[in-house]
Amino acid sequence: GTVNFNRDPAGLSLLPAKAVDFNCVPAGLSPFLAKAVNFIRNLAGISFSVNIIFGAAGAGHGVEHAKVTAALLNEVQPYLIFTNTIHASEGCALYDDMKNGLFIEPDFEEYIAEEETFLSDLQMHNAEYYGIHPANVLQLHGQLPQDKENLLAELRSQRDAAPKELLKSRPKRLDGEGLIMNWN
Repeated sequence: GTVNFNRDPAGLSLLPAKAVDFNCVPAGLSPFLAKAVNFIRNLAGISFSVNIIFGAAGAGHGVEHAKVTAALLNEVQPYLIFTNTIHASEGCALYDDMKNGLFIEPDFEEYIAEEETFLSDLQMHNAEYYGIHPANVLQLHGQLPQDKENLLAELRSQRDAAPKELLKSRPKRLDGEGLIMNWN
């Protein structure tokens, strides 16, 4: 069977503490718990997916977040890696913190650096990389490990083609699903 990892408490340990607080989940969930739960799943032959939220650590912390997250995924080996970017709708605590400057969303350059680091550090045996949500900066999709270099080349190509002033700007979003309105 397949387990949806998006609301599995063990998967929430992938998020930094501030993001866990915003998602109203219990504190104290550890990477150890995620590893233990997923070790048991793998032994039982239960496949699972993960939802990675780029930007969840805030501006200036994406590369660190990417390295820690990739290291954990390398240990637990999900069959699907769904990516998205942090965004919030009116009425949630993160929205208020973003509006009041307490949480600073990464700029496009930071988002791309986070995804590049994440992809570079992934060592998957067989996983689909599904990064085509409209809230993503880049639309990337492929099978890992065989498409890894192509995905990285596409990411770098799009980054290198973008105007510097765009890279230094932050996403402007349409409410709801966080659709980015000002990329390319």
